[in-house]
Amino acid sequence: MVKAIKKKTRVQPADVIIFCIILLLVAVTVVPFMNLLAVSLSSRGAVLRDRTMLFPREFTLGAYAFILKSPAIYKSFFITLAITATATAVHLFITVLAGAALSQKALPFRRTMMLFVLFTMLFSGGLVPYYLVISQLGLIDTFWVLSIPGTASAFSIILMKNFIMQIPGALIDAAEMDGAGPLRVTAGIIVPLSLPIIATLSLFCAVGKWNDWFTAYIFIKKAKHLLPLQNVLQNIVINTNTGNIGEGINLEDFSENFQKALIVFALIPIVAVYPFVQRYFVKGIFLGSVKE
Repeated sequence: MVKAIKKKTRVQPADVIIFCIILLLVAVTVVPFMNLLAVSLSSRGAVLRDRTMLFPREFTLGAYAFILKSPAIYKSFFITLAITATATAVHLFITVLAGAALSQKALPFRRTMMLFVLFTMLFSGGLVPYYLVISQLGLIDTFWVLSIPGTASAFSIILMKNFIMQIPGALIDAAEMDGAGPLRVTAGIIVPLSLPIIATLSLFCAVGKWNDWFTAYIFIKKAKHLLPLQNVLQNIVINTNTGNIGEGINLEDFSENFQKALIVFALIPIVAVYPFVQRYFVKGIFLGSVKE
């Protein structure tokens, strides 16, 4: 019996290899964040004299204080917040309605519509036609070009449809027998029972929009006051020799610790939201991925 227990608790070579791989992945993930925090919390002189690695040198919150006093960064932060909130709300509205409709087997031309949805996931018109459409709609240099295009995702609609199809049909049938219409069924039954996939898709959309800098890079030419935080961050981190980007910010004032502090500042909202929705990930993705 003792031998059996010893044999069972003996560390196997495969366990060591798996542990080393996991440790390596954790290090690759955590070390860059620790370096960001350490440099952002170190003084400018300490960063210039000695390359800070994992721990702050000459601890200071000066970089963060400078960021919190910057009107341009504040404005870009709230612009990004508004873009993310608007895009996520529109994304969920379209995805839930489309997923609920396509999950109904009695829907006329259901397979044809699914083929159209799949086609947009596999093929696109390209950047030039996309730019021409946005230009013809008069959305260039507007808030709406940053928040509306791209909010309808074929991938999200398919996940939503598959998740809704896991809901027992008897619930929907009972509601319809009580006189509930499609919108009431969607709002009263489908949405409350689909919170895992809704939370998952919300985070996907929010992270994508929060980190999106390419849309503003292409479509915001004159309205610099609409630049999201990521574009301001890009100007500061990459284009440090281009001078002033407006609104009183001089890029020459941004040393490495200011750049790293701004990156941490841009990460905080997403990192703060993630723990509240990550518990829905497994159930949302698993059930949404089940094929019809």
